Amino acid sequence: IVIMFCSFNEYCVLELCNLREHFDMIDWEVGVASSGLPFGLFRHLDDIDFVSIHYDSLSESIVEKFHKSGREVIASNVNNDLVKTMVQKYNVDSFITNIGI
Repeated sequence: IVIMFCSFNEYCVLELCNLREHFDMIDWEVGVASSGLPFGLFRHLDDIDFVSIHYDSLSESIVEKFHKSGREVIASNVNNDLVKTMVQKYNVDSFITNIGI
């Protein structure tokens, strides 16, 4: 099991990255959540594993850029089958939905 933590707040993300160094017995990843902020804004966060981006801010080229930098891409707010099909075409690694199982 991998535990994934992410935040919109840069300070929180940096603190999570720092804490991860001290808790190596837990398999966890740290990421940044974005709803469409300029993607270059997170370039200095070298220790992040993934980005979580609202589906309407995604494109195939954006996903490809994050993959080339070694980061997973999680599409958020994927709440219907049409959006799910769309983001899967972009080769996202996973998605977050608000729909119950």
